[in-house]
Amino acid sequence: MFTETQCSKIRYYNSPGNMHFIARYMACAMATTPYCYFQDDDWIIRHMRSIYANFLRFPNLIHTDTNADVYSLTNWKWCFFDDSVDLHACFSWVGTGAFVSRDNVVRFLKMASITEMDPTEFAYGDMYFTTFMNQVPYQLENELMELPQENAFSAGEGRIRNKIYMHKALVRLYDHLSRKTDTFETKEISPSIYQRDVRSPCANDRCLFLTNKHSFPDVRAFRYRPYINISESERIHESYYDTGHFIRHPYSHAVDDKDWTAWKSQEVIRKDDYISLDLLFPMPFPLIFTLIVDHHRDYFSSLNIKIQISYNGIDWIQLSPLPKIEVRQLPQTGLDGRTHLLLCTFQIRETGIRFVKLTSTREWEFPYGIYDFSFRARIDRPDSGIDD
Repeated sequence: MFTETQCSKIRYYNSPGNMHFIARYMACAMATTPYCYFQDDDWIIRHMRSIYANFLRFPNLIHTDTNADVYSLTNWKWCFFDDSVDLHACFSWVGTGAFVSRDNVVRFLKMASITEMDPTEFAYGDMYFTTFMNQVPYQLENELMELPQENAFSAGEGRIRNKIYMHKALVRLYDHLSRKTDTFETKEISPSIYQRDVRSPCANDRCLFLTNKHSFPDVRAFRYRPYINISESERIHESYYDTGHFIRHPYSHAVDDKDWTAWKSQEVIRKDDYISLDLLFPMPFPLIFTLIVDHHRDYFSSLNIKIQISYNGIDWIQLSPLPKIEVRQLPQTGLDGRTHLLLCTFQIRETGIRFVKLTSTREWEFPYGIYDFSFRARIDRPDSGIDD
């Protein structure tokens, strides 16, 4: 797997025995680089570039990559909040791809020592790492590919074991926060979970899909109680809110290069709701954007939408007049089989931009239904009159 990395140096560390999860943290602590990447060998991760681009914007936050099913756990059922003790943690797996700062890893190892984790707990470090940070990891959702593996560590009874240690980590964190020992971080780092809008990497790993639409209820709907174990917490959350809709129509379906899948928001489009793309780096040429949507044609009227660009994701410039949006009805119908999809294209001639955002200026009676959101370069060829 390292034959084409072009790394200047690769080091292998072989331990005399199985160090389990803690091995990755020990290796990261020994690194000379400011950041580390974690991945188990039974997963194929195809979106490292786009995840890393977002990590560089917010390197204080652990960035993890997961599929829709697990995302519904790590952003809802496995989130644990209690403002009275400054608890604001969500558990997330790091084995399916994670970027972390070395500083956070070193801090975790120090906390493991201070809290006197026993050798077994130490070996199961993944069950503690994201929780001990007391920060919600920045989690991106997309389709993952798992390689077949017999007797996988987290399969079967391993799931129960993992939840036991997840619970141990939470109880220990809660105990220290309640006693104000100053062992753990108490201030929630910005952007907090509801300030974030980056959702999924594009299938070609050349962009990120953004939207302000959240898919689950407020994680503070339930106040964490240490006597409730992980499985019971899952049941409580599931009885309150069914995550099935999101699992069937997740964010990644908007940018997966499959016109027969779609991200469908569960709520209708409201005023100031938006969809956006992060192009990862400044684009040196004009761009053509394409959308395939299950929306009313009037959604693209200049009275109902505004298009903004940004060079840094913070300061936004509204394009006025609105670029011409060409809208064509497709023979393909939406997932409900009733309405025909719309193919929409528009050009942005400004160069050097990294972000583009489409914001609704009014409320609609339908939700987002995004089957495709993509872009390509517009390169004029005077000799042929063809745009690429």
